[in-house]
Amino acid sequence: MLNFTSKRYTVIVLALLLLVLSFSFIAQVPAGKVLGADTITPFTLAINTPPAQIPFQAKSISPPQLTAAAYLVLEPQSHTILWGKNAQQKVPIASLTKIMTALVAYENYPLDKQIVVPEIEEDGSLMGLNKGEIITTEALLWGLLLNSGNDAAQALAAAYPGGATKFVSAMNQKARKLSLNNTHFTNPVGWNNKDHYSTAMDLAHLTWYFLKQPLLAQMVSTQAKIVTSVPVENSRIKGGKRWHHLKNTNPLLGKITGVRGIKTGFTTEAGQCLITYVERKGRKLLIVILGSNNREEETEELISWGFKGWK
Repeated sequence: MLNFTSKRYTVIVLALLLLVLSFSFIAQVPAGKVLGADTITPFTLAINTPPAQIPFQAKSISPPQLTAAAYLVLEPQSHTILWGKNAQQKVPIASLTKIMTALVAYENYPLDKQIVVPEIEEDGSLMGLNKGEIITTEALLWGLLLNSGNDAAQALAAAYPGGATKFVSAMNQKARKLSLNNTHFTNPVGWNNKDHYSTAMDLAHLTWYFLKQPLLAQMVSTQAKIVTSVPVENSRIKGGKRWHHLKNTNPLLGKITGVRGIKTGFTTEAGQCLITYVERKGRKLLIVILGSNNREEETEELISWGFKGWK
């Protein structure tokens, strides 16, 4: 029969054995790997906030199989990754670029700054600007984020001190400031370029920072909006101003319960891209999908999977 001292040593030995086994298991997990929902991984933002435990488990719920080249599902408030694939892979991001375009313009221009629309390349999605039209920063931001206006992106960039080249430099400086180390921009629109890329992880960081700006968050959650140019005397336009009827390109806004934005993107090289923020009864999900064949359906599948995992 064991005495008290023997029992104490037995307990110590067993505890040490369990500790060794635990370290052995942890050592088998590659650093930076995006793990499954039942072994959640911290999502570290530029602002170093410790991750919190959340009541989520999905052992009995298999995540959907997607065509997307890269994706992430996150609980952003606790900075926790729930699921993902190729999160650090550099890929073209199309009009998701405009999240950074909007952020740089918002942080550098007064909302009532009057911008004269320059000569623009009328290609892809447009809000309908005309050369010489005078319009405010705020109106351009609405056109940029709802219609995904390439013309709005060009107008905002051209108005920067030093022009579009300096504006793109400011975009890259902001990326470095936010520790988006796998992101680089060559233009404010999202046109294809081998040096224009980001990752699902970096875009998640950027999006959560973007959503902290109340006006920008309001814009991406709005389905439709009418904005006008600044009235100009002696204009041939009736009333001296132009009217722009804007409609959000996000296919899930108003369709799926709790969706509050944020941005679509598409080029042949980038495929279908969509970043979505969802909130239901205080529970939040941020979903990034890149290079999908069906961004709408696959995002819906991830939303369903994500909310089923909550206890």
